[in-house]
Amino acid sequence: MASGAEEGFANALLLILLGGLFAFGVFAGFSLSVPGASGLRWMRRYLLLQIPVLSSPLLGYQLVSGLGLPLSIGAMGSGMDTQLTFTWAPTFGSASWVSFAQGAPFRIGVNVIPIILLMLTNWALRRAAASAPPAAAPPRVSAVIGPSDA
Repeated sequence: MASGAEEGFANALLLILLGGLFAFGVFAGFSLSVPGASGLRWMRRYLLLQIPVLSSPLLGYQLVSGLGLPLSIGAMGSGMDTQLTFTWAPTFGSASWVSFAQGAPFRIGVNVIPIILLMLTNWALRRAAASAPPAAAPPRVSAVIGPSDA
């Protein structure tokens, strides 16, 4: 059994981790104001962090920032009464869940909204690449080597 100081340290560490994830989200959001595709690339990385929904007796993880629609399938009950269940939980705002060795039931799924947003950012990046003017060829430089007959 963990002591109060160990639990306090673990909770502080989780708080720092989740705070860092949300700070990364703020950075990714502000990077969208920078012209070019780099902002979309940072946002895509942040969206990837929001896709998995995982729950097990050893590890659990879910991150929603803004709008989310986590869909998951998992086990409910115990022993002979275990049933396979499908859940969905619309979320507006920020929500996170991380657990280590908490004995949670098995559940796996995806957050649908980040998947849709990733498809839209892929489309936007392709469209930007297709509409960009072709790069100009570098100017040709000619050099004369050796004595010249002038």
